[in-house]
Amino acid sequence: MGTFQSWDYERMYTLSSWQKSRYNNGDWKDRINGDRLATMSPQDSSVVSMIKGSSAIGTASTCACTPSATLAGALPPLRDELASNSQDSSKHRVPGSHSTGLHSSNTHVSGQSEWKFDPARDSFDYSLSDSQCDNAFPDYYAEIDRAAMYYKDRGISEDDMNITERGNVVRAMIYDHQLYIMQTHITVEPGIFDLPRMMAILGSIHRVIVAHQGPIPNVEFVFSLADAEWNPAPFWTLCRAPEDESHWVMPDFGYWAWDNKIVGSYQQFVRELEDKSDFSKKKQLAFWRGSDSNEERHDLLRAAEGHEWADIEAIIWGRPGNFTRMVDHCDYQYLVQTEGNSYSGRLKYILNCASVVLMRRPYWIETFTHLLQSSGPDQNVIELDGFVTLPDVMSHHLSHPEDSENIARNAKELLKERYLTPAAQACYWRKMFEKWAKVQSWEPKPWTVEQKSEGEGKDQKVWEEKVWNGVTWELFMLTAYNSQGKV
Repeated sequence: MGTFQSWDYERMYTLSSWQKSRYNNGDWKDRINGDRLATMSPQDSSVVSMIKGSSAIGTASTCACTPSATLAGALPPLRDELASNSQDSSKHRVPGSHSTGLHSSNTHVSGQSEWKFDPARDSFDYSLSDSQCDNAFPDYYAEIDRAAMYYKDRGISEDDMNITERGNVVRAMIYDHQLYIMQTHITVEPGIFDLPRMMAILGSIHRVIVAHQGPIPNVEFVFSLADAEWNPAPFWTLCRAPEDESHWVMPDFGYWAWDNKIVGSYQQFVRELEDKSDFSKKKQLAFWRGSDSNEERHDLLRAAEGHEWADIEAIIWGRPGNFTRMVDHCDYQYLVQTEGNSYSGRLKYILNCASVVLMRRPYWIETFTHLLQSSGPDQNVIELDGFVTLPDVMSHHLSHPEDSENIARNAKELLKERYLTPAAQACYWRKMFEKWAKVQSWEPKPWTVEQKSEGEGKDQKVWEEKVWNGVTWELFMLTAYNSQGKV
C-alpha cells in the first residue's frame, strides 16, 4: 500500500469569506435552542423524561438524508505513530470463511500463512481480531492517535464527564462487555434529530461489543450529537475543526442507518451498489442536489448553469420528488460535494459510489478525511479551487476519461472496498475504546455502593445496597422510545 499524501496542512485553514465571518462571529455558538430539552436519567429504570431549558445547539441536520452537505477537514497522517502502535499479527482467520453478520463463521488460528483482508469476504465482518484490524486498516487510526497523544500527559478525569449543563450529549459506559447508558441531554422537537442519532450511535457501539470475541476495556465516555461541537471537553464527536484538538472523532450515525426513503441501513446501501461499480456505464454528468443555503452553493449553481454535462439543481422544499436516493447518486460518473453547516454526512456515501468526487478542500475532519488524496498516482478525489473552476475541470476530464477512471478506481479500492467498509468502522470503534482507556484516569463502575438504614436505636438495621449508575442498552432501547414517543 502506497504512502498517502494529505492536503497541504497550511492551506486547509483557507475558508471562504462567508465561512470566516460565521466562525469569527461565533454565529453557531450563539444559536441557542432553549425551547425543550429532554433529559433522561437512567438511574430510574423507567428512564423518566424531564423537559427543561437548555443551551443545546439547535442547528438543522446536515446528515446524508438531507440535501445539505457540510464541511470536512484535512489532517497530516500520523503514519509513524501508527506503525509503532501496530499489534502482533499472530492471529489469523481460516481462509475462505464467509461473514454474514455480527459473528462470522471464521476461527482465529495460528500457524497459517499471513491473513489478508478480502473485501468480498470480510467487508461486513464486525468480528475481526485486533491484529486483523491492524493488518487491514493500518492507516485508519490517525485521528485516534492524535487525540490519544493530546491527552497523554493531560489525562481525562471523571469530572470531564459531567454533562449536567450541556445539551445534545449522551454519557455512557462499557463495563464487562455490557453497554450502559448513564445520562442523556437531548433535544426532542421537529427538525432536531438527536433521538435517532443517539440510538444509531449506541446501536453501533453495542454491535461492536457483542461481535468482538476478545477483551474490551471498561470505559466511560460522553458523545455529542451536534453537527459541530463547540465545547472543548473531551467528547466523542461526529467531526472536529482543525483547532479543536480536545475532541475524539467517531464514526457517525449513518454507518448504522438513516431515513429509509433516502438511505436505509449502511449495509443495505453498500449492498445495493454491487451493480453500480462500472464507471463506463454511468451517466457522463456531474450530479448535485442541495439547498442553496450559502454563497458557496450559489457559486456552484452559477458555474454549472447552461452546461450539458451538469445535472446540478437546488432543492425546492415541499416539492414532490425533490430527493434523490443516495444509491441513485451512484448512477453518475461525477458527484459534486459542497459544504454546509459542518461536516458532510453525505461524503462517505458518494465516496462509496466508485464515481469521481469533485470538492473544495474540506475543513471539518472526519475519521477518514486524511485518506483523501487530490494528486499523484493514488489520487481519489478532485480538488476544486472554487466552483468557478468546475467547467474547465469537467472539460478536461470528459475529454480524458482515462484520468477519471483512475481516480474512481482508486476511490473504490481504498475507500469503498477498505476504509469505508462496515468492518473498518468496527475496528475503528475498538481502537478508540483501547486508546481512550489508556488516558482515562478512573475505573468506571456501573453502580455505587450506598449505606442504607431503617429504624432507630437497637432496632436499627444497616445494610449496603448497589445503586445502578445507568441502564443496559437492551432496556434503554425500549424505554427511550417509550418515554419520547414515536420518532
